[in-house]
Amino acid sequence: MINLVICDETKCTGCMACYSACKTGAISITTDCKGFYIPEVNSELCLNCDKCKIVCPSLNELSGSSDFQQQTFACWHKDEKIRMISTSGGVFSGLVRYVLSKQGVAFGVRFDDEFRAVYEEADNLKKLKYFRGSKYIQSYVGDVYKTVKQRLENNVIVLFTGTPCQNAGLRSYLGKAYDNLITVDIICHSVPSPLVFSDYIEYIRKTIDSDITEINFRYKKPSWTVYSMRIDFRSRKPYIADYFTDPYLIGFSKDYFSRDCCYECKYTKLNRQSDITIADFWGYVSDDRRYRNDEKGISLVLINSEKGSKVFSAISAAYIVRQKSIQEVMKNKSLYTPYKKNPLSDDFWKEYLEHRDFELVKNKYFYKRRGSLKHRLSRFIDDYSFLIPKRLRKFYERLKDELKRRSKGE
Repeated sequence: MINLVICDETKCTGCMACYSACKTGAISITTDCKGFYIPEVNSELCLNCDKCKIVCPSLNELSGSSDFQQQTFACWHKDEKIRMISTSGGVFSGLVRYVLSKQGVAFGVRFDDEFRAVYEEADNLKKLKYFRGSKYIQSYVGDVYKTVKQRLENNVIVLFTGTPCQNAGLRSYLGKAYDNLITVDIICHSVPSPLVFSDYIEYIRKTIDSDITEINFRYKKPSWTVYSMRIDFRSRKPYIADYFTDPYLIGFSKDYFSRDCCYECKYTKLNRQSDITIADFWGYVSDDRRYRNDEKGISLVLINSEKGSKVFSAISAAYIVRQKSIQEVMKNKSLYTPYKKNPLSDDFWKEYLEHRDFELVKNKYFYKRRGSLKHRLSRFIDDYSFLIPKRLRKFYERLKDELKRRSKGE
């Protein structure tokens, strides 16, 4: 077997469009030394048809929904129980419920028995609880694109949710638009290493000395903005540590072990790959006390197509919805630029791959941090912005933007 190159490995997102498109089964999915999914080509089965390269989003540009006047909203579910068990405001739950009410199916990501993030199909609400919640780990697509196409060809309404690159992979594989396909992408920070995550949960399991039963990356304690990792066990109390303390969340947020292509992600832009984009509404402010940030979770929603607009209108009665400007949503950095690779990332990987000792790298690279006074003050002002006169608020925003420009040397 010779591993023929489909695209530059540093550009590969692991979307698996090439794997799905191969008619001869010449492409299989394996992992690189860092645990990321990559395609492997069997030269004995390959026909050199180049179908894999034709559907590769990294080699080809896909246009977004540029003809539609994009709409932006902040919203959260009126049912506080749904809101609190969701990552942000609970929009994903409403989208799944809508599609299932139309006898459709939803494709989302859940943990398998070994806590690997994998795609699965849902045709009932029982599976919603497994899809709900952020999973800061690269997910395995497998044969999902093929299954999506089968459902679409059978005129079933399909909801597909994934990262922008996974949405691009699906669109490229399908090769045409389907009226019965609703696509949702997330505003993605980056894709972390499944290898590091696997070692992390094994480290936690041994430390606590009990089997893990559930993992929640975005437990809303002490709050939505200062969230925690929560891991439940079969015979021990839950492990709970906020993102200033938990080593995995620190390593992820500080960009130590993301996939190389994420540092030059071409999808960090307003022209999206989906009908609807969802995310946390970081930096949300309100001049009205009734709609203030009460730290229970607020969703950012970008409507990118006419189809997306109709779907969001159909579910909006269950939500508090506030229309926002593009300028307000641009506080989410991943909408306009990728996060940069940590300067110590290469040192981390060299040491980590040599020793495979999570505790060693935890103490050296993922040590506990404290939230800066600037960060806490900014969050306080945003949460209580309704108490601040609009003129003073605008001055504060201009001052903050100016300080950002100066720090970048502009």
